[in-house]
Amino acid sequence: MHRTGTLLIRTPEGAARFDRRVVHLAREVPGFACLVRGWLESAPERWAAVVGPGARRECEALGE
Repeated sequence: MHRTGTLLIRTPEGAARFDRRVVHLAREVPGFACLVRGWLESAPERWAAVVGPGARRECEALGE
């Protein structure tokens, strides 16, 4: 996931596509939002550039 995100965020289109996909996965795959939140909490410096604001908001909202 991190490697794919790192490759996609090289362009604005790729970053937007990755963000939309993370949002989709967070909504559709049980536990995925919790997994992403765990990544962000355990290694924020590694994931901050990869997980966009839309995906971050969605994962936080789904975890509440």
